[in-house]
Amino acid sequence: MKPNRSAAKAAPRRSTSPAPTSAAEPATAAPADLPSRDALVREAAYALYERRGCVYGHELEDWLAAEAQVDAELAATAAARNAAH
Repeated sequence: MKPNRSAAKAAPRRSTSPAPTSAAEPATAAPADLPSRDALVREAAYALYERRGCVYGHELEDWLAAEAQVDAELAATAAARNAAH
């Protein structure tokens, strides 16, 4: 008995639901003219790397510190914006 080859060639089903977002992503999208959180974290992490003298081995430490720094700055900006309204 031959296997049913047409079933094996069927394309996988695509999900029509939106991709899940991580808990770290804000619920609202940033305006197009503002850099994304990820871009800000990358820049801050690289600045920490440079400040350390471009020494390898502290990537995770620098990334986590940069995330904390950027999140604090974004929270302060949001709080100031909310206080102004």
